[in-house]
Amino acid sequence: MGKTKEIVIEQREAENLPAVLNEGFPVPTKPLSTIAIARTAKQRILATPTNTAYVKIKENFPYLESNYVDSSFTDIFPHYEVEILSSGVFQNYYVFFDVRVKAYITEDKYLQRVGTGSARIQVKTSAKEEFLKNGGTISPFDYVDFGNSRKSALTLAIKNAQERFGIGADITNRIILSKEETDRIREEFDRLLLLLDDPRDKNRYKEKWNSAKTPNDKLKILQTLNEITA
Repeated sequence: MGKTKEIVIEQREAENLPAVLNEGFPVPTKPLSTIAIARTAKQRILATPTNTAYVKIKENFPYLESNYVDSSFTDIFPHYEVEILSSGVFQNYYVFFDVRVKAYITEDKYLQRVGTGSARIQVKTSAKEEFLKNGGTISPFDYVDFGNSRKSALTLAIKNAQERFGIGADITNRIILSKEETDRIREEFDRLLLLLDDPRDKNRYKEKWNSAKTPNDKLKILQTLNEITA
């Protein structure tokens, strides 16, 4: 007997997928190719700035809420499937999911990305205290609301796969700095700039610094200056 794959499907009906994907773009006089539709979808994703109202900061990095990512994703890809590739429990403490998201751009053509998500399993307080005091292991009988942990892990896996299509790419992996940290790296930049002998190099790095759009860009400039002035 063949192996049966567990599949979770969410479908959003669209009478004309190419027309939906090209919303806001000139309508071509002849049918678009699959590649052209995919490129148009990518353009729409990159042309839509992330709504910062749905951005949270965790350890100085921005984090998008799952419902916002899913809403943004389905605006671009109204018909998609989520296939569960694997799932399980890691060392009795975490539940994880690996998924593949297929975003259809025509009735039979799709783009796909994979994502992984995990969530800590909540356990009874008595079991946790016993574990911390005497060691041992946590058993499945000690779990509390295991279904909610599975749901959290699956939601995160889907979100991570959706983000790999480009959702939130304008803010993902950016470092968020406080005013004090921003002032500190500016002082470090000014210090390293004084170590450059050639005025042309100083002007070049000043221009780079002034045109840097994100803290990441400025930190890369600092790294370069540290290397060449060491």
